[in-house]
Amino acid sequence: RYCIGIDLGGTNIAGGIADLDGKLLLTDSIKTGLPCPASDIADRIALLCRRMAIALGLALMMRLGGIGAPGSVDVDTGTVLYANNLEFDNVPLGQMIHERTGLPVYVDNDANVAAWGEYCAGAGKGSSSMVMVTLPGVGGGVIVNGKVLMPHGAGGEIGHITVDRHETAACGC
Repeated sequence: RYCIGIDLGGTNIAGGIADLDGKLLLTDSIKTGLPCPASDIADRIALLCRRMAIALGLALMMRLGGIGAPGSVDVDTGTVLYANNLEFDNVPLGQMIHERTGLPVYVDNDANVAAWGEYCAGAGKGSSSMVMVTLPGVGGGVIVNGKVLMPHGAGGEIGHITVDRHETAACGC
């Protein structure tokens, strides 16, 4: 069996298929196509999933579909609560992808997903706790004692740390 992962970004949607031992078998990407409605983005994600499955000769019956989305995410419902760069406001992304692919779908903040990947198989492997900084938008994922900290479903959100207490400009969020 296999699992599929998707990284939803403002410019590109990147995907990969791995076996259950974590061996990466294939990667691919597609343009996000902004500005467009959430339904178009869901269609592109489904297309990317199908395209990767076909390239490997697999039916689209994977064990898990996981999506890392920018912004705040309700992981229990798979809803992107708010992602300013995608113009998402309470978008049920997990449900939308499930309807298009039949895959069970897990949606989380992209920085949380990246941090968990590094913790399990990358630079953080073997650590009990770690912090990951994501760029180009400054985000972060925090793992403490083997658990992802999820303040408000938005990752470590280190990009919101005030550096200059006199700063008055609001961020795009």
